[in-house]
Amino acid sequence: MHCVLLGLELAGLTPEAKFVLVRLLQLYGLGGAITIGVKELAKVTGATDHVVSSALSELIKEDLLICTPIVIGRGRPRSEYQASSKLAKLLTNREAAFNEINRSKIDYVLHAATEKCKSSLSICNRLLLSTLLLYADQFGVVRGIGVSQVSRVTGLNRERIKTQVHKLIALRIMRGVIPGRTTSTLLGVSTSVYFLNFHHDVFQEGGSGVVVLTVTSNTHGDSGEMSELGAIIDAVKFSKGLKFEMHKRFSGLLPENDKFNGLAEVFFRLAKDQGSLRGLQVKLEEYASELLSKNWTALELGLFRSDSKLLVRIKEYFGRAVKLGRGLGGDGEREALFFEFMYEVVVLMAHRVQSMVRKANDFPYEISCIQILPSFSPGGYFGSFSVGRSLLIVPRNEFRAGECYVMSKNSKGDPVCKKFSSERDIPETDLYRFGLLLQVHTPKRYQYRS
Repeated sequence: MHCVLLGLELAGLTPEAKFVLVRLLQLYGLGGAITIGVKELAKVTGATDHVVSSALSELIKEDLLICTPIVIGRGRPRSEYQASSKLAKLLTNREAAFNEINRSKIDYVLHAATEKCKSSLSICNRLLLSTLLLYADQFGVVRGIGVSQVSRVTGLNRERIKTQVHKLIALRIMRGVIPGRTTSTLLGVSTSVYFLNFHHDVFQEGGSGVVVLTVTSNTHGDSGEMSELGAIIDAVKFSKGLKFEMHKRFSGLLPENDKFNGLAEVFFRLAKDQGSLRGLQVKLEEYASELLSKNWTALELGLFRSDSKLLVRIKEYFGRAVKLGRGLGGDGEREALFFEFMYEVVVLMAHRVQSMVRKANDFPYEISCIQILPSFSPGGYFGSFSVGRSLLIVPRNEFRAGECYVMSKNSKGDPVCKKFSSERDIPETDLYRFGLLLQVHTPKRYQYRS
């Protein structure tokens, strides 16, 4: 029930009070009354006595807890706490809607993190992290929840959320974030995408459940390092938006069909909007990851023909977006062409990523599910990845969670994989180069403690 409580919007409740209430529910459930002192509750929450005392007073005032003084002998009376009928009703109404995919990780962050990370994580850090886990998938990717919703659920205002996210990135608990957009030619209004790092110790008990494969390149400027949106923008820049110039370095990146030339002007106008380009690239990577996870074997055997459900998803998402962004001027035919173009780019991306993985001869696992990580540090300009791509993979066969493989080329030009037991064994500079972490300016008080 404490996980259900995490997802509830409790207007007017401070983040500290909500965390204390969540922790109480996690420890003692919704049932009978409990007798506990402020100091004891402070110990199990990781908060100060003052914070706990204020939180309890607030919860009683909001009619979420019922407090009954218990007089036993001399001295100050102890207090007995019980969930109110108001709280029980709120939880019962929402119970069926809860997704338990990251239940063990939420419990570990709320509980074990008290001792393990108390020097690093405040209760507000843990509240935000636990809330994001409610919406995260098996790879730790959080989509579809805007800052406004996070604020309503946690009680943190926008500036505090920004500070908390910065700290989580600085501590490597979060790999990075792709900011949302309030206006965009093609994306309309989009929410931020958060990438939690399930290989961090704060999630240890829950386990990561994935391995990492980074595909690097020893050369620079070739198509092996170019992103799909980078190729699109380069292709339209040559003609100043009149058509797609199909240079050989775009081969395998863009569909080679003249019928899409009518979209060149749209992308040419988008070229200066770096934030929208990044958001669009991440959206394409989401769809390509889904396509690969569902159709890996069919793609590998050359049996893949189409994915009608994915095409419908693309139409639904971009259909709403283009109407809000007005990037296609309400032209129905051009909108349909745009949806088809996006779908073709996604399919080509899936083929390209699978080709990279298949070249990794020393990678010992069969693929069950896959998530393409964005390039958080994309090099000199958005159009290229600095050293290739990093993938989070759920293998089909037995595996050791947390292993990392970095594929590069040897002196003969043959692909070879170097194995690391965990991300902690990879040099820090490479974690940023490989796109496994986002490089940010880190205040000294937030600097990572290994």
